Amino acid sequence: MMLSTATPQSVPHQPAPDLTPNKLGAWDELLSRTSELLLRDGSKRPPKQQWGKENEELGRNIELALAESGLFQERPELAPVLRKLNPGRLGPTWFPFAASMDSLDLVTLYVVTFFLYDDVIEDMLSVHEIELIGHRTLVALRAIDDKENFELNRQIDAAINKHKMTSFMKLIEDIGARFQETMPRHIHNTFSAGNRGYIGSLADERILLDDKTSLDRMPSLSDFLSWRRTNVGGTVVALLAEFCADVCLEDALARTSDKRILKVTAGLNNMMLFQNDLASISRDAGRLNLVFAMMDEMGVELSAATESTKLLYQSISKQVMVDALSLAKDKPYLAEWVVVVTATFAGLAKYHSSFTRYQN
Repeated sequence: MMLSTATPQSVPHQPAPDLTPNKLGAWDELLSRTSELLLRDGSKRPPKQQWGKENEELGRNIELALAESGLFQERPELAPVLRKLNPGRLGPTWFPFAASMDSLDLVTLYVVTFFLYDDVIEDMLSVHEIELIGHRTLVALRAIDDKENFELNRQIDAAINKHKMTSFMKLIEDIGARFQETMPRHIHNTFSAGNRGYIGSLADERILLDDKTSLDRMPSLSDFLSWRRTNVGGTVVALLAEFCADVCLEDALARTSDKRILKVTAGLNNMMLFQNDLASISRDAGRLNLVFAMMDEMGVELSAATESTKLLYQSISKQVMVDALSLAKDKPYLAEWVVVVTATFAGLAKYHSSFTRYQN
């Protein structure tokens, strides 16, 4: 099916949809009820929010880390992008239950770095170069082992130099070392798998964009969702939330001990996908976006596809609420995990709705 009349290339500017937690998710009610379960159980206390709406020290720490890596000298165009991200607010909004400034600093630095990294990778046209840089990125994150391959490393170095990614590699190397030192091993293994999926999806994105250009249509909705569910990185974000709040599940088996744990995590990942793409409609003109895929699949205009996507978002959010509360009620020892992870995605909803990154 060809693109409908209002193609993504001519998407008019429109304000970001209102995705605030109270209106679409009843997040406050869920957080309150799971906290009550924790109090009733008596074995754990509800985690405390201690960072407020903005933390100036955090903002300075992140800006300093990026500056010391040489990023702004190598890529000065990213300095104003960082100001839009406003890491001093992003960190407390996404991770309100971080147990310490050190952990909040690390997870915020990771998120901000990969926001910027993703923007740079999006402008690259060669799938092979994206894969080469991705390989070095995963090595730096300790997500894969380095290969003693002279020719491969020569090609990687050439791609990194060509695209001015040296400072990114220095920054990511530091982030990877800090995670390896501080993350429980079973969490780091899952975190590494999530990073492998996310980094791999960046090359897949270029392939899909090339297909879109040559075929003059978006990928099918099923193909789009298959790619985007990995690319959006919600599984990694959930791990960051439990890590920085010090509520990690005890071992790898614990994550699969109850299907609802996986169901809640997958549901939150889908919510993140919908939040991001709804809030990015104007910004994503000419790119891949769930709403544009819905337009093509349904054969409708942008406004109708947007409304359908918002309705699906609401349906998904309600089911996540049901599953999360059920899990916390039946297994009170998991209620703290539910509170922390849910609060992070509630923060994501707020971020996508109100922060300037998603406003032109």
